[in-house]
Amino acid sequence: MQDKPTLTRDEQAAIIGQVTTDWDFNVAKSKAESHLTAATADEKGLCYILAPNDGTARSIADVFAADADVNGYYVTGQDAEIASVQYVIDGLQSMTVFKDTRTLAQDAMDMAIAVLEGKEIVTDAT
Repeated sequence: MQDKPTLTRDEQAAIIGQVTTDWDFNVAKSKAESHLTAATADEKGLCYILAPNDGTARSIADVFAADADVNGYYVTGQDAEIASVQYVIDGLQSMTVFKDTRTLAQDAMDMAIAVLEGKEIVTDAT
């Protein structure tokens, strides 16, 4: 489907189904292993991975680091977990994104209250 500019909903679901980790470290590890096993050595080389969170990023990083045919990889995560901060320091994870969950929780509560009060919900890019 790489040369198809517009995908159907079913085609999109087929792609997402191949890469979704269900935010589960073991699923992430298993999928990384199966995808690397299916790929030929010349298809590996330098790899780029966008993981949904730090735990899955670490699981995927461990699998890619163990594959001799992977010349290098960049893997991102999010949540700035302590273990991933150490992975970044050690060069095993490329980056993490810190989101202050206190702010996210307050914003979610404010929006829920506004919905319950029948107010118009206003969103922006922040």
